[in-house]
Amino acid sequence: MPPAHACNACKRRKVSHPSTRRRQSVRSIPIDSGQDDHTLDGTTDYTFQSSVSPQSLPPPGAESARRDSSHGLDFYPDPAHVHSTLQATAGALLSPEPIADAVRKCVDFFVQYQFPNTPVVHEPTLRAAALLITAENVPPFASFISSASDFHQQVSYFRKFTLATALCASVMSVLPDRPPSQRVLLAASFLSASRAMLRRYEEHDLEHPDSTSLVIRMWHSAAMQNSTGKVGTSYHYHAEAAYLAQRMRLYNEMSVQEHPKLEVPSLRASFWLLYLADKTSAVLQSRPPILNEQFFKREFTLLENGHDDNFLLDPSRKVNENSLESRLLVGFHLKRRIWAAAANLLDDGEPAVERIRRVGTILLHLVDNAENDTIERVARSQFDNLLDLLAQLDSKASDELAGGL
Repeated sequence: MPPAHACNACKRRKVSHPSTRRRQSVRSIPIDSGQDDHTLDGTTDYTFQSSVSPQSLPPPGAESARRDSSHGLDFYPDPAHVHSTLQATAGALLSPEPIADAVRKCVDFFVQYQFPNTPVVHEPTLRAAALLITAENVPPFASFISSASDFHQQVSYFRKFTLATALCASVMSVLPDRPPSQRVLLAASFLSASRAMLRRYEEHDLEHPDSTSLVIRMWHSAAMQNSTGKVGTSYHYHAEAAYLAQRMRLYNEMSVQEHPKLEVPSLRASFWLLYLADKTSAVLQSRPPILNEQFFKREFTLLENGHDDNFLLDPSRKVNENSLESRLLVGFHLKRRIWAAAANLLDDGEPAVERIRRVGTILLHLVDNAENDTIERVARSQFDNLLDLLAQLDSKASDELAGGL
């Protein structure tokens, strides 16, 4: 029968619950980049104060419910800290140019030069979101978060800030009027801020995606590719956007129309961009397809332009008058169709050339093993014609056959 009380050895162990300790000493792994991350500093103790007491412990089940909530444990940077850090780092890199001017230039650059190729965002919404970066003519960013009535309202601010910083990261990585070294540092600053803010609401964003969910990831992909050349990381962001587009069933016109009217043109253009990029990658055999139309061919009903889609460009700006956006969309879809035709040609062309190559192999065999001169002469003539045709197509099959002569 077990003893009714602890033995003396157990009493001497002095094992206590964390809630009964007010101070606790721990060893810390040095995080300075100049130190060895695999060695411990054996001389320094780091002490922290524990604010947990038995009275403050949550009731049973409360902790698991908290973990299951959309907020989760707060391991990510505070939104106000992300905002202030961006202002400090970008401001130092831009000095003496005000950060507000630089952000405004990014938006203007996108609207003037990049929107015709990527008409994926509502201009007034983007310009309003850009104000959250600079805190110009608006209350400080922290006051927005603290005054939000619930998490969903906070998410709207998070999304706007993440969208604007993603745009700046993408544009800064290609701006021609800045030195390359400054471009890289500025793009990295805005990209880091955008990624940090996205992590604050990423779980909610994946569960309830909208047009910004796609656009932000596409701009993250572009910024990463242009500023670092990290193809794998860049593709990961693109793939996330493509998976979201697939989940949202954006290939189906009825699914797109279920979203708010302001979202529809952005979702429509975003899908066409993602679909074309995905198709091209698959044809070039650089990446496996994600938006494979074989899986949704019967439901592939998305229109190029909706009959009553809202305009994305700001109609109050004089430069956007005279149906400018309509003409830009004509050019956008014309370019998209050209690239799609080229992708289809590559997809269908090389297999056809491969079949011609097999015919050429048969003719070459006849040339080498002909039973009489007539068969050899006809086979060689046909083989020469076939080789000339393949050479005009600039196919690798022509080189293989020519090497067999």
